[in-house]
Amino acid sequence: VEAMTMGQRICIMKDGDIVQVGAPMEVYRNPANTFVASFLATPPMNLLSGRIEGDADGLAAVVESCRLPIPSAYRQAYSSHAGKPVIVGLRPEDFHRAPAADGRTAPIELVTVATEVLGPEVILVASVASGAGPEVHVRMPRDFRSKPGEPVTLHFDLAEMQVFDPGTTRVLARPTLP
Repeated sequence: VEAMTMGQRICIMKDGDIVQVGAPMEVYRNPANTFVASFLATPPMNLLSGRIEGDADGLAAVVESCRLPIPSAYRQAYSSHAGKPVIVGLRPEDFHRAPAADGRTAPIELVTVATEVLGPEVILVASVASGAGPEVHVRMPRDFRSKPGEPVTLHFDLAEMQVFDPGTTRVLARPTLP
């Protein structure tokens, strides 16, 4: 955390090797691999096993029964991965209660496992796919309330989704959106 707040550039190392160097927010928003994605921030990026699937509507990252459409600006970069397994990265702060007016979000059906009230925020721990899927951690405003077992529909900012190769754990290259 100190390096993120004080440094103009940070260096992430693992086992004595440099993994990524850059401005703190650049490294945070565009991690080079799953290690960097899970290393920065608490709670860390949610890393979920999924697939890239293509159909008449375009490409989507699919985790369990959850379908996250790939933004059109990313489709060319991810098209060669259609039909292949991937790791889908979703940051806890990129979930929202309401859909974005610009259409950049997709609904995600979750089931509450627990909530952690931290004063200025609530961390929602929820499972994907009607309670049977993997768990995610979501940053919610302090007035958020939900009980274990309750369904919750949130909306994820698709422009912030990261996709990683499960074999190499490296992020799949994509253009940067504003």
